[in-house]
Amino acid sequence: MLPLFTRKTCLASAALAATLVPLTGAQAETDPDDPFTGFYVGVNVGLSRGSFSIGERTVTRPSETVPGDDEGDPPIVIPASPVTLAQESATTGISPVVGGQIGFNFASRSMLFGIEAEANYASGGGTSSIVSVEDLADDSTLPERTLTSDIALDPEFSGSARLRVGLRQQDLVYFVTGGIAAARVETTSTGTTFAPNGEAGIRTVTASDRATHTGFTGGVGALGWFGAGALGSVELRYTDYGSQTHGIAGTVDTPIVATNIGMTAIQLMIRMSYRF
Repeated sequence: MLPLFTRKTCLASAALAATLVPLTGAQAETDPDDPFTGFYVGVNVGLSRGSFSIGERTVTRPSETVPGDDEGDPPIVIPASPVTLAQESATTGISPVVGGQIGFNFASRSMLFGIEAEANYASGGGTSSIVSVEDLADDSTLPERTLTSDIALDPEFSGSARLRVGLRQQDLVYFVTGGIAAARVETTSTGTTFAPNGEAGIRTVTASDRATHTGFTGGVGALGWFGAGALGSVELRYTDYGSQTHGIAGTVDTPIVATNIGMTAIQLMIRMSYRF
């Protein structure tokens, strides 16, 4: 029979070993040499389809002077009048996106947590055109006037900062991602007023403006390890860049009209990164 001191020593050693075994397993799960864990940088390419919502706006049609109905009749003055252009929408179609990203991942045997920031350039924009014909009484001798509003919208740059949480299956991670997003949008616009036979003829004004839109983004994707420090992912995201006020061309009486414009986008992105 072992002495009492020896038995206590063995029991203490067994308890210490039982404590260290799960600790060793936990350390293996967060191994710093894990292919996913660490900082990385990379490039991305993808496709984007954007959509703009353009809020309603009220402008003033300028007064016009037109000849009388018959020869010798005095000129007819069409007074200035307000007109409200209804809300409209525009899409960018499908356009390419290129950019880069930087981030950090922390992986265990079954989970991955990460943070990523990106900056992208998007080509392609959207256009909108709306025509408003003045609503006059049937018995009016005043000629109808037409107001045309044309807007071109161009998302110049976009970016996001996102968190990522994923389920890991060896060298593949299925993840969800979400965070904040921003885009720089340029608008150029033309407002044209036309009165048949009017002395002033066609009156045109133009305007251009830029604004930074901020909102949120979220989506799903898959991340894989390809050996050494190479990581690659495919990602599908929806982004709402929020609304901002843009100065849109109106008429000569209302040259610039503050107009609320919102932007959303669906993006399919492919990323290649190098982990340090």
